[in-house]
Amino acid sequence: IIPMFPGAELTDGFCDVAHFEALSVGSFSSLPECGLPPQARTAYFVRLGKGISNVSYCWPSLYVPKHLTGPEHVNLHSVQALSCFSNGGIMDYGQWYLGNYSPGTDKSAGRINQFIQEVAPRTSGRDFATDIGVVYGPWSLMATIDGQGIVPELFINEYKGWTDYLCNSHQQWDVIFNQNLPEEDLAQFDVLILPSILSIDDEQVASLKRFVDQGGRLVITGLSGTRTGPDEF
Repeated sequence: IIPMFPGAELTDGFCDVAHFEALSVGSFSSLPECGLPPQARTAYFVRLGKGISNVSYCWPSLYVPKHLTGPEHVNLHSVQALSCFSNGGIMDYGQWYLGNYSPGTDKSAGRINQFIQEVAPRTSGRDFATDIGVVYGPWSLMATIDGQGIVPELFINEYKGWTDYLCNSHQQWDVIFNQNLPEEDLAQFDVLILPSILSIDDEQVASLKRFVDQGGRLVITGLSGTRTGPDEF
């Protein structure tokens, strides 16, 4: 599953382990790149994958250009793998795709996997302690597609911008899918952020109203609410 490929997140509840692919340098279509350390942030797609997966983690492939692979870049491999792990992902290794490669070496991959195996008894099934929920809308992404593909300025850039900001400011947050708002226990959050959630239906609006009536706060930005739900096109 390429991250944020339109509709992929609707597999929530049906997918055992989501496998996302992302580029450290460059991007798939119009989707934002992850970047390189120390500026890089992987949470925007890794936490989505964790949220889709029925297990407590996802399986991301994070590619780098060929000149950043090999023994001289094992520290890059470690940093990227631990960034993925802290966001709920066990990073793939040994892949190649259109001139992009998995970072590191067999030795560094073995060292990382050994570490994950050692801490697995303490970390398996863990979840994030959160007081901020970032709402993600699969139908919102589909609403931004034109004849050339995704228009990132309408939704996805704002979503990634919020997740990057929350990581950089060391906030406790997690992703919540807007189609799940009526079923979620929103009381766990102090704040819900709607980053340009274009498509939202009446049932989801009612859930947000109850959240506010019970003392919760909303941060609503961009084009949120400018489309009805998919049932009404």
